[in-house]
Amino acid sequence: ARTYHSELRGMSDADINALIEQGPEAFFEYVYGGETNLGNTQAGDGYRFRGRGPFQITGRYNYEMLSGMTGYDLVGN
Repeated sequence: ARTYHSELRGMSDADINALIEQGPEAFFEYVYGGETNLGNTQAGDGYRFRGRGPFQITGRYNYEMLSGMTGYDLVGN
């Protein structure tokens, strides 16, 4: 599985800075967008389901699972 660190490994500082300059949506889509093991299957999932909150829930799959456990629609909202 790819991780944040392995996804950026091998990139030059200039390439990483260029990615960061594109904004958070581009950055998180690059890092997490193709993470099918996290359930990210649609364009924009990398940014939409990035890690945030006190427990750093990351990925569509984990948002769906937590939604089922809590009864809150974390995927739709």
